[in-house]
Amino acid sequence: MLAKSFTVLHVEDSSDDISFTERAFTRLGAKVNLHVACDGEAVINGLSETPKTEVTFPIPDFILLDLKMPKVDGFELLIWLKAQEHLKMIPVFILTDSTFPHDQQKAEDLGAAHFFRKPVHPLGFDSILSEAMAKAATKRS
Repeated sequence: MLAKSFTVLHVEDSSDDISFTERAFTRLGAKVNLHVACDGEAVINGLSETPKTEVTFPIPDFILLDLKMPKVDGFELLIWLKAQEHLKMIPVFILTDSTFPHDQQKAEDLGAAHFFRKPVHPLGFDSILSEAMAKAATKRS
């Protein structure tokens, strides 16, 4: 396991998937400062250079992003993130239920670092998060 600590922003509207992610980080023994947003609008408000709300997020080492969310969906948020000078280098890992090849292609075209399909079994989150941390650590080096 990587000894490095990470600040992670998980953008997800499913409380079950948030819980699965939290448990996977724990099982992996990961040193993670995890922040959660339930929609893209909250992220835009919390990561803007001039935050629009009292809820702000620290600049994360990487972002786990669902595609299908209320208010501002994952694609819209990815476009916004990559347009922000202070955020565009943050690796964004798509973590979605989508099985559509065009969603994967669109995410990659918009600058996603990797496209993961949510696993059927909660333990499947372990390998996904392990891979995301390894990729994020490589980007920081």
